[in-house]
Amino acid sequence: MFSFSAIALAIAPLALAAAFAYRWRPRSFIAAATRTWPIAALGLYELSATTLGVTPLHAFEGISMPLAILAVQAIRHSRWQRLRFRRLIASLAIAAATLPATAYALNFARSDVAPNPGNANFIAGDERRALDYLAADREPGGVLTRFYLGSVVPGATGRRTWIGTCVWSTPHCLRRTALAEQLFGGSLGPRTARTFVLGTGARFVLADCRSRADLARLLAPIIRSVRRYGCARYPELGLRTHRRLLRSVRRHRPARARLGFTFAMLIIGVEIRMLSIPVLRSGAGIIAVSVLGGALVYVVNRG
Repeated sequence: MFSFSAIALAIAPLALAAAFAYRWRPRSFIAAATRTWPIAALGLYELSATTLGVTPLHAFEGISMPLAILAVQAIRHSRWQRLRFRRLIASLAIAAATLPATAYALNFARSDVAPNPGNANFIAGDERRALDYLAADREPGGVLTRFYLGSVVPGATGRRTWIGTCVWSTPHCLRRTALAEQLFGGSLGPRTARTFVLGTGARFVLADCRSRADLARLLAPIIRSVRRYGCARYPELGLRTHRRLLRSVRRHRPARARLGFTFAMLIIGVEIRMLSIPVLRSGAGIIAVSVLGGALVYVVNRG
């Protein structure tokens, strides 16, 4: 994904000329820093390519500055000054090294920013409406969506996103992207989809206009509500049941404490042979007491 050969090809013209500048020792801190910069960039590139880093390409930001300075220094100390038509040769060499690359970059930029599906530069109006609603919703929680729309979520809604660009979604960016694509593409089964969604920790699932999966069916047991904005769908995970259970447990805290203490003493008594009750000392008896205890706790919490 971040091929060093592509980077080396781009900086080769300057790097080859700059290499001759290392024949002279630096006489100032600036000169030493200029010579150290390209070497440090290589080290940062290798480090960023591991799980400790993010984007290896960032290591070469501004690398043309020290290379250009070193290249000029090397040429000034060479026999270049003796050549005839040296200005014409220099102009042609610079044009050959820069104009084709500039034309390629401009053509790439034109296609990259064009309104295409799956491009966060231009999103659908329905997707914009869904993001606006997420921004206005006071319910806290992160968002799970496809990678291209995930890069818009933090800026447009102020919420966290499980997947965005590989600069943010680390570690395992490619794995996250693939899992999200499988979910919204409809290739995950119901149980796998629910396990995956719950594992992300997201509160909202934002299906973009290209999503083919029927999330209302796949995630039905864990969804509280589904809002639709044209082609965009926005299921909210159903945490209401868990919160209601938590409130009921808090409301019946004394009864819960007494039940818990009673069953704990019962189990301890059986284990240390203080309670010589034959029924309780059998496997079936232990299972029956566990089921009965769980049922009582459930009834109290539901009350």
